[in-house]
Amino acid sequence: PTPAQYIAYATTIATAVRAASPSTLVASGGTSEVDMPWLSSTAALYPYVDCIAVHPYTYPAASFGSLWSTIVSDFHKPACLTEWGSTPDNPVSAADMSTAIAQSNGVVPIFGVFDLSALESNPAMMQAVAGRAR
Repeated sequence: PTPAQYIAYATTIATAVRAASPSTLVASGGTSEVDMPWLSSTAALYPYVDCIAVHPYTYPAASFGSLWSTIVSDFHKPACLTEWGSTPDNPVSAADMSTAIAQSNGVVPIFGVFDLSALESNPAMMQAVAGRAR
């Protein structure tokens, strides 16, 4: 969709969710990677949501702090980390996840885990997300 189409669609949904359940967390739709131009072009949606969802996927864990700060300062909303993971070319370790979580001030951590069996079989990864996933 165009930014205008997305804003109209998402605003309608966010407004309906608020009417039905005022305490429900409403996030914007997550972007693939961190698409700052798209986030800027859809800023008219942000008064209707609680946080801005991003799927940083292979974004370097050590850079998460600056990413969160940019989102909060540019859009005046916290970020929602809704998906993050690894690829064969860029594996994410438990240490990477711990680093990202440690830098998550102002972030609503909502982890999307696609291979739960791999997560459950990795105690270090489970410890990194313990108490943070919703």
